[in-house]
Amino acid sequence: MTSPLRLTDIIATVVIAMALLGTMVAARHSAQEANSIAGCALNLQRLGAALSQYQLRENGAFPRTRYEPDARVTAYTGAEAQNPFAIDGPAANDVTAAAFLLAREMEVPAGVFTCPAALRNGLGEVDTFDATTLRQRSNFAARVHYNYSVVNMYPSRAAIAAGYSLDRFAQNRPASFVIAGDTNPGGNDVATATTQTSRRQLRLSNSPNHQRNGQNFLFADGRVEYSSTPFVAGTYDNAYASGGLFFQPISADDAVLLPVWTDGPDVIPSALRLRRWVLVSASVATAAILGVIIIRGRRRSAVPRV
Repeated sequence: MTSPLRLTDIIATVVIAMALLGTMVAARHSAQEANSIAGCALNLQRLGAALSQYQLRENGAFPRTRYEPDARVTAYTGAEAQNPFAIDGPAANDVTAAAFLLAREMEVPAGVFTCPAALRNGLGEVDTFDATTLRQRSNFAARVHYNYSVVNMYPSRAAIAAGYSLDRFAQNRPASFVIAGDTNPGGNDVATATTQTSRRQLRLSNSPNHQRNGQNFLFADGRVEYSSTPFVAGTYDNAYASGGLFFQPISADDAVLLPVWTDGPDVIPSALRLRRWVLVSASVATAAILGVIIIRGRRRSAVPRV
């Protein structure tokens, strides 16, 4: 006679099934992340090509809206303004308005500004431009619509005095100079990080796009490389900071990518809201099923055997 399943047998089966499922999910996640890194690199290459085309058209000038060398850099202002260069448009030194010029003037698709990994992780959402034409917009409406940071195009007077040039930077910089990359995380962790920093802090210094595992960087020679730290191979320059609690270049070869992730309005993407609902629902359903299995197992074990 076959003996009935015991509670321990049921639990062991569930544990094995969950372990197998976890392995499959991990493998799927690894493959998805590899694809996201490749897609992100392609986006940065397209942004780099658009920057080069813009400079060729504008006699070497970097895309830039109103510039005041004595003012702080800003981001995500004047999104609904029709003229990005007007006083009532984006604030002076707006780094995202400058990047938005690539969409307006070079017709770069909105999807190029969103990292595939950020889209998958719920940190990005392709801007629909509110069903308006590009000529009726002057900036991104929220940080989820722009998942990259570009070299500071509004350097301070001190940086210029130290040799940092406003324009033709790609032609005048070594191949190892960083032009753009995944979103700068900002904060003290990245501002104070060094090559001797602990792994934990270095992880916190990485872009949130790829879940703090690393980031893609676009270099002056057009190549894109993935790095597990914000320090650029060869030069050991922190591409996200300048060695202090401020985000301005301090020398001719100092790259500081802007904006930082904490800049701008925060909007939860609809995809993330749906994902949270699915995860909560799945967790509740799993807990309910396990509860039923355990209760039935206890009831069976409580029945006296004849």
